[in-house]
Amino acid sequence: MYIVIAGGGGVGQSLARALIAHKHDVVVVEQDRSVCEGIAARTGALVRVGNATDIDVLEEAGLNKADVAAAVTPHDADNLAFAVLARYFGVPRVIARMRNEKYEAAYQTAGVTKIINVVDLFVNQLALE
Repeated sequence: MYIVIAGGGGVGQSLARALIAHKHDVVVVEQDRSVCEGIAARTGALVRVGNATDIDVLEEAGLNKADVAAAVTPHDADNLAFAVLARYFGVPRVIARMRNEKYEAAYQTAGVTKIINVVDLFVNQLALE
C-alpha cells in the first residue's frame, strides 16, 4: 500500500518504521527539515518538508495515489484539515489521531474512517489491569 503520514513526531516515525517493515510505501510530511532528515535516515521513508495542510505539499507527497492517509500531528485542527484534504484527494482510508474528544463529530463529518482517541487507549489499558 501507499501511505501518507502527516506528522513526523514520535508516533509518525514509529508508524512509518512499522509500515516499512511490512513492505508498504510510506511518505511522511513534516515541517521541520531536520526531523525529516532523521526520519529518512532511521526509517527509509520518503519525506516531504512542508505543512501537511498545504495542497501543493500534499500533491508532491502523492496523496492523490495514497491508499491510506494517517493524520498524527500533535494538533487536532491540523489533523482535521489533513483529513479533509485527504478525502478531497480521494484517499479511501483516512485515519486520525484525536487528542481532544470535542473534535470527534468534526472528524466524522470529514469522513475519517478510523478515529484513534489517545485518552481512550490509555483508559482501556488501565481498565484491563
